[in-house]
Amino acid sequence: MKNSRDQISQKNLTADQNSNHEIIPASLLIQCMQDEVWYADANGRFTLANPSACKAFALENIHNLDIQQFAASLEVFRPDGTPRPIDEAPPLRALRGESIIEQEEIVKLPKSGELRYRLVTSSPVKNAEGEILGCVSVVHDITEKKQAELHLEREKAFFDNLIETAPEGIAITDKSGFILKSNAEFSRIFGYSAEEARGKQIDDLIAPPEKDAEARNLTASLMRGGTVSLETQRRKKDGSLLDVWVIGAPIIVSGREEAVIALYRDISEKRAHARELEKETARLKSLVTILQHQSASVQEFLDFALDQAIKLTDSKIGYIYHYSEENQHFTLNTWSRDVMPACTVLAPVTEYDLRNTGFWGEVVRQRKPIINNNFTAPNPYKKGTPEGHVPLYKFMSIPVFRDDHIVGVVGLANKNEDYTETDILQTTLLMEAVWKVVERIKAEEALKKLNDELEKRVSERTAALESANKELESFSYSVSHDLKAPLRAIEGFTEIFMSQYGSSLPAEGLRLLERIKQNAMHMNDLIESLLELSRITQWHMERRMVDLSALSSEIRDEMSTGWGNREIQFDIEPNMKTIGDARLLRIILQNLIGNAVKFTSRKENAHISIGSVVNADGQTEYFVRDNGVGFDMKYKDKLFVAFQRLHADKDFPGTGIGLANVYRAVQRHGGTIRAEGAPDRGATFYFTVPMPHDKI
Repeated sequence: MKNSRDQISQKNLTADQNSNHEIIPASLLIQCMQDEVWYADANGRFTLANPSACKAFALENIHNLDIQQFAASLEVFRPDGTPRPIDEAPPLRALRGESIIEQEEIVKLPKSGELRYRLVTSSPVKNAEGEILGCVSVVHDITEKKQAELHLEREKAFFDNLIETAPEGIAITDKSGFILKSNAEFSRIFGYSAEEARGKQIDDLIAPPEKDAEARNLTASLMRGGTVSLETQRRKKDGSLLDVWVIGAPIIVSGREEAVIALYRDISEKRAHARELEKETARLKSLVTILQHQSASVQEFLDFALDQAIKLTDSKIGYIYHYSEENQHFTLNTWSRDVMPACTVLAPVTEYDLRNTGFWGEVVRQRKPIINNNFTAPNPYKKGTPEGHVPLYKFMSIPVFRDDHIVGVVGLANKNEDYTETDILQTTLLMEAVWKVVERIKAEEALKKLNDELEKRVSERTAALESANKELESFSYSVSHDLKAPLRAIEGFTEIFMSQYGSSLPAEGLRLLERIKQNAMHMNDLIESLLELSRITQWHMERRMVDLSALSSEIRDEMSTGWGNREIQFDIEPNMKTIGDARLLRIILQNLIGNAVKFTSRKENAHISIGSVVNADGQTEYFVRDNGVGFDMKYKDKLFVAFQRLHADKDFPGTGIGLANVYRAVQRHGGTIRAEGAPDRGATFYFTVPMPHDKI
């Protein structure tokens, strides 16, 4: 095939040649060219193509290949991506007499589908008479170059888009600091458009005078290949200052510093939050200091609190007035200590009515804080200050509220910088906390006064109680000895009289003597019950763990000897334990179980339950329940009152003191007792024995 091509080449290239010595070098040159070389005759057919051309389109033989057909078989595009018409193929145009110089095309190779970028040069071949004999086309493949250009364009577009959409303001400068490019965020932050910024020296553009030396040092460092990162201030177009975070670094190209990139992040909000946090921290420290301050009085405490408020706001002077909304009246509590030496008012006023106040009273009239950072300027609210008053330049005043009522007014003045809403917020929060402490101190003072009075009353009542206890002890002794002795004598003499003379007495006489004996015995039981009631009140309690289940079983067994032929079903919950005084707990259970036995005496199937439940308050209640005669709940308040009985003595004998003893014993433990019942449906008595740690 190669020899054939050589022959074809020789045949077609010898038209105007006279010597083989000239043909061979030209043929070899074409064969070795990297560019594609095509020759077409005047009939529009390719008659020669070098190896590079055949390889590009995978052609083995191009002899008499029709240009129109070949062009139609290819997908060829203009540089803008639109299809190139067949009649615009460079060889066809050359055969029409045009000379085509580097026409750019994109060809999709038929087999691989690969896109190749090409520059095509086509020229007509003419004889001496100017007749077109054919054309020669030379195709230079620029795919790699084009791809490199596209890659660079994409990278540039990516870089430009990255810069433009970056959340930081970005400025790129040359090595002298002149701005080459800036993004939208830079414009937003500083107020300069990209056109306004371009070509300006960056330090002159945004460095404030007080930061000029810093900015130029940073720029110089960047020019020497260094990097920077710091928080500082820069100037906006409108002249205002902005807190920014600056990051700067050189841009290195091929080992050489070509430019500098600087990133600016607006941290004004962050710094504002930081300053507010500093203020908040200072307020909290002041509050902690105030709360830890040991004050002997409200006056001393407010003096100290005012000093802290002055420090918190960097003020020079201040005051605190108490205010009565009811009387619309101010009472001066304290002036800052530093103001007194500078104040030469001859007769300072400490009491004001609201109607006589000027600017500082507006906080009450408007019920909101007020700031005046130019106090020397005319103001419709000002009424002037007395001669000798400390000069005021900047002023802030806030009302102190408690339950929607103004209870005080705090004023602060002569701060070096302007007072701000942050000063209002911090001072308001501080003074609200201070006023709560003031109220606490007042309450403590009132409580102390009340406690002193109570201690005096308690002392007097303790003395009276000790006297009453001594009298009670004396009474108990008298009852025990002076009353019981005659009763024992009556009972004894009656017994002797009945044994010696009973046979000679009529039946009525014996009945009367028996009544005397029974009443004496009942009187003795009453005295014993009263003594027990007194002892319960005076006993010293000894708390320990008590097994109520075992104690209930023990009491049941002790009582069972007096039941006779009665059968009583007892249900006792096991493992009921509590901490209490064993003697008092025995009295409680003896009386409640004894009453249950007594009031079920008319039941054939008596049933008594002893157990525990947890009530709605989470407390354990112990209970004694029976199915006896019960009671009417409308009389429940009389149950635990001494000598108050709901049943006749002839039906159910007793002293009427048992439940009173139970009530006292439960009270000694700090517990509660209640009862539930209904006539002929039994009764249940519930009581609590709080653990020692349950006591409040």
